[in-house]
Amino acid sequence: MLRNATAARDIAAGRAVEFPDVRVPELAHQIDALRAMHHELERRFDDLRREREESQTLLEALSDGVLAANQRGVVVSANGAARRLLGYGPTEALPPLAELFHDRPHRALMREVMAGAVVERRELDLGGNTVVISARPLEGGGTLLVLRNVTSLRRLETIRRVLVANRSP
Repeated sequence: MLRNATAARDIAAGRAVEFPDVRVPELAHQIDALRAMHHELERRFDDLRREREESQTLLEALSDGVLAANQRGVVVSANGAARRLLGYGPTEALPPLAELFHDRPHRALMREVMAGAVVERRELDLGGNTVVISARPLEGGGTLLVLRNVTSLRRLETIRRVLVANRSP
C-alpha cells in the first residue's frame, strides 16, 4: 500500500514512476488503474505541449506584434514582431506595461489599457515607426495588445497625395 501511495505521489508530481509488482488481486487492480491514469495523464500533457508549441509557432509567424500582460501589467508573452517594434531582443525581459514607454502620451495609453479599456486602432509614433495599437482586456484579468507597423503604408499614402496634388491644375 505504501508503494502504491508513493507511485500516486510520483504521478502527481510528474516524476518518473516505479509501479510496485504485487500479487494480491485487489492491489493489482489499483496498480493497473494507476498505470492507466499515468498513461492518460502523459498523453494529455503531450497534447497540451504540442498545442502550446503550435500556438507559439503561429504567434511567431505573425507580422503584427502581439503582447500579453497579466492583471498587474507584467508582460507574460510577446512575439518576435512585438519585441522588434518595441526595440527588445528575443531574450531580453520586457518591463511592465506602465514602464514600457517613456513619453507621456504612450504612458497615458498604457494606463487606459491597464484600466481595462478597449483600444481600437490608436496610431502612435514609436521610434520612427508609425504603429497602430489595439488592446483588449483578457478574460480572467490581463490585457492583450496588438501592434501593427504601418510606416510603409503611411509613406505610400504620402507619396500618393503628393502625386495627386502635382497632377491637379
